[in-house]
Amino acid sequence: MDYIDLLNNETYDISDVIRLFYSSYDDDILSNHSEEEFLGVGNKLLTALQHYSIDEIIDILDDGTDMLPLINSTNIPQFSDINAIEPLLPYVEANAGDKCTYALIGYLFYKDSKVGAQTKYGENHYKTAMLMGLTKKKKPFDVTPLGKLYMELPIPVVKKLKPLLYLRIPLVRHVLIKAKTEFVNVSEIMALSLSDSTVRRRLSNVKILIEALVSLSINKVNYDINIKWV
Repeated sequence: MDYIDLLNNETYDISDVIRLFYSSYDDDILSNHSEEEFLGVGNKLLTALQHYSIDEIIDILDDGTDMLPLINSTNIPQFSDINAIEPLLPYVEANAGDKCTYALIGYLFYKDSKVGAQTKYGENHYKTAMLMGLTKKKKPFDVTPLGKLYMELPIPVVKKLKPLLYLRIPLVRHVLIKAKTEFVNVSEIMALSLSDSTVRRRLSNVKILIEALVSLSINKVNYDINIKWV
């Protein structure tokens, strides 16, 4: 059972929906549900999330599951500008299919750059959007149904929901759960999957996402004490 199944049920526990939402890729769910079905219940989920604080969601997700095995080099994000996610989505949707490539996505942002730089920029930002559940994991590249709903949201709602989507990234979720009560060294966790040079390159990106969530938490003082970056 996935979170779409639960939302289709007239009686469901929203905590169960949230747990399933944060532990799944929408590509996998779409193999069992049509996009129309997803769009039909997706607004229920987005509306519900708006009524939860970051701390309430972290408490729901803190079910004792060991997150470390889920963290690997493919799901530790790298990006130049997290605010590039919003303009990326309509561009991907407009060019969805085989013609949509990392180079084409990168061209949107850096029209005068070399193809190699455009390709890397497009790859990094598409994959970051994918980790948030907004773009599809598998080719051909496209926006997920969640991404389509996200594009239609008013700016104030996007600003509230966007940090919550960072919690779909296993490393971010692991740090926020563990650092409630104990010291966590982010670089050491990243080094289990990445080389030292890659850790240094991606650490600032991970820090941006985690600090965005910490700034919204009533436990900010604890997090500031318990989270160590190097």
